[in-house]
Amino acid sequence: MAGTLIIGVGGTGLKTLIHVKKQLQDARATGDLPPSVQILGIDTRDTPEKISGIGSYQSALARRQMKEYRGDVMIDPNTEYFWLGGNVYQDVCGDPTQGLRGWGNDHFASRRIDLKYYQNSSKRKDLLNIRAGAGMYRQIGLLALFANLQHGRTSLFYQTLSRKLQAFADLDVNVILCGSLAGGTGASLFLDIAHLLRQIAPTVNKSVDITAMLVLPDAFQWTPGLEVDASMRARGMASMREMVRFLTVHDNALGFRLQYTNDENDQILNSRTQGALFSLVYLMEQRAKLPQKNSIPNPLTTKIEYGVTPTMATWIVSLCDQSIAQEFVAWKANLAAIAGARNFQGLVPAFCGSFGTFSMVLPVASIVEKWTTRLSNTILSQMVPVDSEGRFDPTKVGGFDVPAGSSYVREDWHKNPAVIARDAGDLGDRYSETTVISLIKEIRDRQVDSWRRVFLDEAPSEEQIKTFEKMDEKKTYFYIPLAAN
Repeated sequence: MAGTLIIGVGGTGLKTLIHVKKQLQDARATGDLPPSVQILGIDTRDTPEKISGIGSYQSALARRQMKEYRGDVMIDPNTEYFWLGGNVYQDVCGDPTQGLRGWGNDHFASRRIDLKYYQNSSKRKDLLNIRAGAGMYRQIGLLALFANLQHGRTSLFYQTLSRKLQAFADLDVNVILCGSLAGGTGASLFLDIAHLLRQIAPTVNKSVDITAMLVLPDAFQWTPGLEVDASMRARGMASMREMVRFLTVHDNALGFRLQYTNDENDQILNSRTQGALFSLVYLMEQRAKLPQKNSIPNPLTTKIEYGVTPTMATWIVSLCDQSIAQEFVAWKANLAAIAGARNFQGLVPAFCGSFGTFSMVLPVASIVEKWTTRLSNTILSQMVPVDSEGRFDPTKVGGFDVPAGSSYVREDWHKNPAVIARDAGDLGDRYSETTVISLIKEIRDRQVDSWRRVFLDEAPSEEQIKTFEKMDEKKTYFYIPLAAN
């Protein structure tokens, strides 16, 4: 089984990673991570996120020995976390007193960021001292990435990604990247980190297959103190547009050039994308509508660290389980085949998946039967009209006194042929719960001669009489009112 590297980007990604770690520890007797799994949290906060009250792991061994471990599960800041931050003020704005020139229009970062906005901002010193997150600015996340990669392959961040890949004995590594598209860090970095992993992997004799699991803005609407506003949705939309582009372009000649250093000769850190960055993307939006029984709790109607992120973690842990590995690989192979079949000048459709927190069992057979009953009753009401005493009245067939007699029904009768009432009676006999059985039997068993009042007008022509007398009992005929001729 290929190894799995799980990367959480930004606050949501870190929260998901904590749940992943706890679930994996709970599942193992020794309370540690499986040897085939590595985790890495990446954020612009100087200390990793924590989830209060998540509790310690409770492995099978611990439960058998009645041991209780105290303290919440958390990401190890030394081995499982990279702080992608620091004070980048001098890098971006420069310092004339020390002869340092800031990033200008000739700097590669200017192709993706409006550097002047931050260099001229009255809050630039606070914004560019990145210690407490990206402050919902996607550009801040990118600035942090560029600053941490300016020394190229000797940069600590590059080396951290490289070491994580080298930790696997397998040549093939599955990467699961999780985060959100609503904030600053995750929304800005999920594409770049995927690209960097694809570029670094061959240098350490690895091949990576990357799956993304991303949370969209509306999933945050149950987080107290956080407003899902227009700016958050705008970030989500911009991130999704970028995601679709990087999923769509498969032709190397059309690939997007991504640059992280000023060294034009570095073909690892400064190169075009080759193929789609992700083999599959999962998107987590908002919870389902309220169930009919309000007593049923909905697991997503709560803070994101207690609802959405553990849900994503459960799915991620499932993907680490060898029991479904083959099915997941086959699924992705099928999608790749579909994408290849639709290739058009290097462009293919973007594929996304979805997953939920619970299943709804629907009584499909009962629903279909109910719909069929409704249909049969509707047909009977139009094609087998009855009089005030509930008896079949052939004088009303196709007339203006049909019980369902809206103007639409009347118009339909005159514009379109009506199926003979005997067929409607057969439907009613098989499906209807309300039609009087004797009425159905009367209609179904009626001989051709009994339908004379239906098919012939009060003063029929000789041709009509001859046609009627030639009718075959075993055939179905259509009645067309004179008004339609």
